[in-house]
Amino acid sequence: MDRGDSEDTLIQEVRFFLQRYFFTKKPLLLGYSGGPDSKALLYVLHQLQKEMDFSLLVAHIDHGWRVESGEEAAFLRKEVEGLGLPFFEKKIQKIFSSNLEERCRLERHVFFEDLCKKYGCEAVLLAHQKEDVMETVLKRFLEGAHFAFQGMSEISEIGGLVIWRPLLSVPKKELEGWLNRKNLSYFQDRTNEENRFLRSRMRNEIFPYLERTFAKNIRENLYHTSVRAKELQKYLDRKVASWFLTEEKGPLGSFFDLSSFVTAELVEKKHFFKSLFHREEIEVSRDVIEKLSRFLERMDRPLHEELKGCQVYIDRGFLFLCRKSFPLWEEVSLEEGTFVSGGWNISVTSSDDNVTCSWLDIWKGKVAFSLPEGKFILRIAKSGERIGKKRLGRYWQEHRVPFFFRFSLPVVCQGDEVYSELLCGNKPTHIPKWNVTLMLL
Repeated sequence: MDRGDSEDTLIQEVRFFLQRYFFTKKPLLLGYSGGPDSKALLYVLHQLQKEMDFSLLVAHIDHGWRVESGEEAAFLRKEVEGLGLPFFEKKIQKIFSSNLEERCRLERHVFFEDLCKKYGCEAVLLAHQKEDVMETVLKRFLEGAHFAFQGMSEISEIGGLVIWRPLLSVPKKELEGWLNRKNLSYFQDRTNEENRFLRSRMRNEIFPYLERTFAKNIRENLYHTSVRAKELQKYLDRKVASWFLTEEKGPLGSFFDLSSFVTAELVEKKHFFKSLFHREEIEVSRDVIEKLSRFLERMDRPLHEELKGCQVYIDRGFLFLCRKSFPLWEEVSLEEGTFVSGGWNISVTSSDDNVTCSWLDIWKGKVAFSLPEGKFILRIAKSGERIGKKRLGRYWQEHRVPFFFRFSLPVVCQGDEVYSELLCGNKPTHIPKWNVTLMLL
């Protein structure tokens, strides 16, 4: 956007942002520190309020890092209420932590999220600007994060908090110039000059050192790299969107049909796994994503990867993300009625309907089958057992039953012989007498 007239273009920038993302007319919440960035955003939003017909709430956090912070909070309250806007304040109690910045950030998010829920806000607006993007890009790259160069996003969600950042392409000097022309004073946080915090050290030491060493505009280069990374992110999001449509959910988790993954590029597979684990809030290393993505290049054998709070299985052309496992099975005799065994609720009813199920039905939470008249037990299969003339393992392999199902569900036995199994979905040939239904507790 042409910034020839900064006073006009700053308002245009925020107006354009709201026109793209703001449709519900719910209230908006502004996180306000009184510094130049949030001060400029406050007055731009206040100017756009009547034009775009929305309610604006203002929230301030007093971190208590400086002796004058209490006086500043009182000044900000008077200022905001003078604009006719509701003002909410929280003073953070003294925190003892090795990562003070992160703990305070979490406190802010909880405060903002509580206000958004209480007043039905669409989102909280934060005044991060162009220099914040540059710092975030460098920090994430050095920490080894996925898509490190993406920096901040205009729209993001942390837990239940929706965050909007309309000023990411605006330089800090432009915001300060806009305020000066409006004769609006702002606070300068003295902690920004103290190098005990990483962000301050980056501004005061690391960036100046890099600029002296490379004699280049490091900050601007990082910003444009961030823009290109966002373009790549959007492209990959579109490429893998159809993969998520194959998802089948059940009591144990989710599974995906991998048939559309086979011809995909490695970078697309990595992006799918990164997006999936991010969605599921599962922490995973780059090495694991690399391993899973490269496994999809061949899929010549089953794979099992144990992650924190989750089991990943890849087998028979399917990916399984299991949050819980099948409960351990106890041998039970089937008789009419309803009873509990292990982690299962078992129901046996008289019926003349032939019912069957397969591993896919079981994944979705349905375990149902029919039996003829006779005495039957349910138990876990033993190694080397046969069903008819075939070994069970071979039988399941021919029917493409994923390996981790095979000894997790019981087989139906009559005496010592396996009468039937539950995973292949074969249509029964017997005259039905009983319908058996199993439900996970």
